[in-house]
Amino acid sequence: MAFTSSFKYDIFISYSHIDNHAPEGKTGWVDEFHAELESWLVRRFGHQKIKIWRDKELRGNTLFDNRIKEIIDNSVLFLTLYSSNYFDSDYCRKELDWFYRQAKASNYGLSVKDECRLFNILLKNIQYTSWPVELSGASSFPVHDALENSDDPGEPIDPRDRQFKKKLRKIIDAIETTLKAFPGSGQDRAGAEKEDQFSIFIADVPDTLQTARDRLIADLKDKSVRILDEIPPPMGSVEHEKSATNAIKKARLSIHLLDELPGRKITDLKTTTYPCRQVEIGLHSDTQQLIWVPKHLQWENIEDEDYRAFLQSLENDAREGKTYEFIRDQKTYLPDLILEKIAQIQQKRRDEADIASILLDTHQKDQRFAFKLADYLSSKGLEIEFNQESRDPLSSLHNFEEYLQHAVSLVIIFGQVAPAWILERLKKTIKLISTQLIDLNKTTLENRWIYLLPSSKITGEIDNLAKEFRINFLDNTHTSKLDESVVEQLLKGSREVVNV
Repeated sequence: MAFTSSFKYDIFISYSHIDNHAPEGKTGWVDEFHAELESWLVRRFGHQKIKIWRDKELRGNTLFDNRIKEIIDNSVLFLTLYSSNYFDSDYCRKELDWFYRQAKASNYGLSVKDECRLFNILLKNIQYTSWPVELSGASSFPVHDALENSDDPGEPIDPRDRQFKKKLRKIIDAIETTLKAFPGSGQDRAGAEKEDQFSIFIADVPDTLQTARDRLIADLKDKSVRILDEIPPPMGSVEHEKSATNAIKKARLSIHLLDELPGRKITDLKTTTYPCRQVEIGLHSDTQQLIWVPKHLQWENIEDEDYRAFLQSLENDAREGKTYEFIRDQKTYLPDLILEKIAQIQQKRRDEADIASILLDTHQKDQRFAFKLADYLSSKGLEIEFNQESRDPLSSLHNFEEYLQHAVSLVIIFGQVAPAWILERLKKTIKLISTQLIDLNKTTLENRWIYLLPSSKITGEIDNLAKEFRINFLDNTHTSKLDESVVEQLLKGSREVVNV
């Protein structure tokens, strides 16, 4: 899920692949920009909180396809890396035009609380009179080296330059402000859903169950359960699809009450009803579904053959790997059934929180490599805790200790950071291991690694402590890129020391 829950992606980066061209063995400007952008956003929001999409495939004259349209439709912000190459690219212009038109026509619009969802990031000093009409109202951010009010087109500033970081800071500030202002943002959700509340979506019901639904809502509210906004039919099929999908996505449990009658038909789609369609939407989501029917429901009492087959398939089909539970019971037991289901989901969440995770600890100097490693490990299905860098070293060290308490695997990134920083981390790690061995006769921190990058310099003290407390080295010193063969040892949970 993206930071903004109604979308799959928070940011779509649109650019000309010509602007990313670089000599062999060098990194392209757009690649560098993307890495720096992600690095800053991780520090602001935490690892894997902001979802960025960028098409790394050089498409040439490939037709603007439906896949790209779908991704753009599911993106909150659209970052245009604008240049003369972008202007000359039909493909880039189609991406921009598509976002502009679909965003303008959507319920959210092009702006949220006066913050524009379109970002015009100027790689060249192109005067506003030459901008496409879609960018006329967009926020503009120059990242070129041309002087203000100059006719010089300039060049994109090197992302490693201090001046670039000043300009990027303005982009990050604007992104943060816009995302947090957007409905359904992480901040919005955090404010709306307190830790002691459990969000439930209660689907539309046939008229015969409306009283039961109202009573259930009242009972659950008394139990500190948060009922998400209702979706009041009649609604058109398109509007209903979007509203129901968003509501079910936000919920931790979706409740569907059904009986002999299929419910009201969707106003402009007479082939199905609101209750049935909301069940179908729920079945295609990751949200847990509870589907209830009266205990003594008889198939022969259902006149609608399609509806009867629909219910029978829900009850009788194999449900392995599915996210729903089909229950026959009395109405009076509904609140207790749902509270029991809530307790099961909460317990599962607590159990999953106790599952071993890899704590990835890094200094800001080595963060860019750490992000690559974290993404790679995440792609392998591993849970990653990321100790964010803090301006206050004491606060950063305290965060490290907190994360260390529930980590089973620790990876400390050692590259450009000073050996003294690594030593502090090792001492905290050894203190935890020693305390656990005394109190529990075992340690929860089963795997410990120092991940060596080309710039690392191992001192005798680091080497001795690592050997004494079985803290293994992973040797990536031969390349600045991530060596997957080195990471394989981490994936296997190996305790064998890698020669360095």
